[in-house]
Amino acid sequence: MQLKHMSYKGVYIAFGVLLFMLPGCKIKEWLSCATGNKDTCCLSMSTQNRSESIASAPGANPYVPSDDKTPVLAAMDGLPVVTQGQLDAMIEANPQLQQMKSMIDPVQLYYQLLQGLINKVVLCEFVRINKLDQASDYKKKLAEMVDSVTNMLNVEIFSQSLPVSIKESDVKEFYENNKDKIPELMVSRGGVQAACVHFDKENEAQEFLKKIDQENGDIKKAAEQAGLIGKFKDFMLINSQSFGYDPVLRSKVLSMKNVPGSDLCKINDGSVYVITASSKEEPTYKPFETIKKQLREYLESEERKKIAMTELVKLAEKYKISRTKAGEDITKKVEQSLPVNNAPGALESPEDND
Repeated sequence: MQLKHMSYKGVYIAFGVLLFMLPGCKIKEWLSCATGNKDTCCLSMSTQNRSESIASAPGANPYVPSDDKTPVLAAMDGLPVVTQGQLDAMIEANPQLQQMKSMIDPVQLYYQLLQGLINKVVLCEFVRINKLDQASDYKKKLAEMVDSVTNMLNVEIFSQSLPVSIKESDVKEFYENNKDKIPELMVSRGGVQAACVHFDKENEAQEFLKKIDQENGDIKKAAEQAGLIGKFKDFMLINSQSFGYDPVLRSKVLSMKNVPGSDLCKINDGSVYVITASSKEEPTYKPFETIKKQLREYLESEERKKIAMTELVKLAEKYKISRTKAGEDITKKVEQSLPVNNAPGALESPEDND
């Protein structure tokens, strides 16, 4: 079986895809790969000598699981290294890739993943042939990565074991209480369509206010007629989150009760603005039904964090974990530097553990 040569541009893109998709593997599968368990490795091989693997188990393939009967997409020296099943499993395990599949031509996605896996094989062969995986620095970094991923997996499994029940009424209440605070829940913040003209003297502003009435509330037209267009400013849609406006002026616009209408506003430097509010738009939000799944997942995650802290303290007591005198000294220093509510709970330490 022969592989078509790929362009340098294709190699570059595929290498980026390879780096992008690695975090998409399930943690336990990544861990299996890092520790050499190829039956469950999502990338199907480590840098272990493939010829030794084949010699020790005739017919075995260190790149592709023995039960993978899907079409072979790439081979090295006639040995299958990438299959359709691997690409499908990779997409299934990675939500980002699933989203990409729905947004672009699936053939393009498969092409990039195929090139990425080919690059993976090349990298593994390079490391194996040059015995780079035998270097102490390589082994040290691998051990650190395995330890880090092991901790991540432990946290995930422990969290999933905690019973969490969130009522739909709780989700609805969270939605109602936070829809004005969480940007992801909003479609539009709404606001007031407003404009203004700046004056240094209040009496000039009062005179201009009368001209606006003569122009049926059109402040821009009134400014043009009075030769003040240089002092005119269109606020467009202004709301409580709008930046770049004097706080007093913004507050005055948002508190206007008569819309459409005009009024004066004095700011802290003594100058005066004539402001006109032409219309008001109420904020709009994403419908609860379309966002409740994400909100429930968030609330469940937060609830698990709370339960986890309590359970960890109980487990520490059950396993007879205690801090030594040196450990207590560190704890006391931290507690003294934090507000009472934020200080971590200290485990009692027996005197004989000094």
